[in-house]
Amino acid sequence: TVFFTSDPYAALPFFPYANESTKKDLQAMWDAYVASWAEGVGDDYEGFDEKFPLPEGEEYLPFQKAGLVFAMDYASSNVLFGDDMGLGKTIQGIGFANALKSKKVLVVCPANLRKQWEKQWERFSTMRLPVIHRIMKSSDGVNPLAHVTIVSYDLVHKPDILTPLCRQKYDLLILDESHKLKTPNAKRTRAVCGGGRGIYKRMHLSKTASRIACLSGTPSPNKPKETWTVARMLDCVSIDGLSYDRFIDTYNPSFQVAKYKVIESVKRLPELQSRMRCNYMVRRLKDDVLDQLPPCTPEIMYVENNGKIERALKEEKLLNFDPDMMARPDFRIDGAVSTVRREMGVAMAPRMVEHLKFLLEDEGVEKVLVGAWHHEVMDYLAEEVADSGVGSVRGGMSSTAKDDAKEEFISGKARIKNGQRAALAEGVEGLQDVCSTAVICEPDWVPGTNMQFMGRLHRIGQKSNVLVQFLVAEDSISEKIVSRMLEKVKVTHEVLDRKFHMASFKYEDE
Repeated sequence: TVFFTSDPYAALPFFPYANESTKKDLQAMWDAYVASWAEGVGDDYEGFDEKFPLPEGEEYLPFQKAGLVFAMDYASSNVLFGDDMGLGKTIQGIGFANALKSKKVLVVCPANLRKQWEKQWERFSTMRLPVIHRIMKSSDGVNPLAHVTIVSYDLVHKPDILTPLCRQKYDLLILDESHKLKTPNAKRTRAVCGGGRGIYKRMHLSKTASRIACLSGTPSPNKPKETWTVARMLDCVSIDGLSYDRFIDTYNPSFQVAKYKVIESVKRLPELQSRMRCNYMVRRLKDDVLDQLPPCTPEIMYVENNGKIERALKEEKLLNFDPDMMARPDFRIDGAVSTVRREMGVAMAPRMVEHLKFLLEDEGVEKVLVGAWHHEVMDYLAEEVADSGVGSVRGGMSSTAKDDAKEEFISGKARIKNGQRAALAEGVEGLQDVCSTAVICEPDWVPGTNMQFMGRLHRIGQKSNVLVQFLVAEDSISEKIVSRMLEKVKVTHEVLDRKFHMASFKYEDE
């Protein structure tokens, strides 16, 4: 049997079965396709560290190296880092900027990630003394002298922000969670990608940048047609310049089966994947690179301040609290400290909800284990994310009630396990079978309690890398305590548990 097509992207999935002449014609495309799955860089790749620099003390995982090689050596010009959540798309995006020697960068991201981007840029960028400008509200304006500008999708379409941004020229435009641009006629999409009439036809951000890097763990959230806007922006040629309507007809057509019923279908999906991977998308799944990941990855997530958080921070400073005091055997948490802790928890609760919704809706996380402390905070979280199903465990509950909440989470009725840290620190087994993501919304000021909570998922039976996020406000007591705790964990790992790469030891014959 012989199959024929004039479309090389349609033929590419059959490359292993093609005759030698066809393989020769498709080889360059096949090399790019394979590179888009690569889990590491070969030993014959010379000069990686010079081409892809990082600050001293930082390093890439092998698959992150491969992602950067794809971006520089295989992508047509722009790139989409499409790895699963938790695989370090941010470090690859900043690494891309380092490799390009970018001097002026614009980052567009969800509002709750602006502070995180600033922190990550300070950590991984090789820019010397960069001026970083976060736009928190329209009145902040645009700083033309900034090396890095960070703005949210909620603000970027506003004329008083978009206009001065478009007057700048950027070496790189980074679009985090780029699937937020899936709707062509949305204001945020037009502000970034162009289209429509009026201001967005005349000016849009993609025109201002020499290169573009998109980051998304869900490049096609629900339907093939949702990939069109990003494909058109990153590499219009990769989709043969198809209009939105023609793209839908080709890959995601609709059929009316009754007077008021329309059914969407999909077709030619292997061809669409070939077009994406051969031209601009590198994407690896967590299961593919699990052997490269640590069994448990803790990270600090910074929340955006609001008025209540600012007031709570001022109250914390009045305590004159030294985290080192907690190591003393006579340390006690008094009433004043407890009051301030509660105020901080209540102040941060809306930011906690924003982050949980981001994980569930944008990142596609199936289940989340949530750690809190104050009943007021737990009640607020349970109410605001009730649509996702919440099973709560707190002190004073009977063992039967705890078991019922656990079974709701394990069975799938609840996507969120909302637990008081102490109540979940012991005696709750089985969560690791269905969940690998934890968010500690109110970190304990006793580091050992946080470690116990992490152990709810990081234990025998867990088949995935565990991601534990600590939500903190910058300059808070929680930030200081968690930072010191994680530093101690890192030191312990280096001293006791980090395996040496035996291949690095070379012995000379005497």
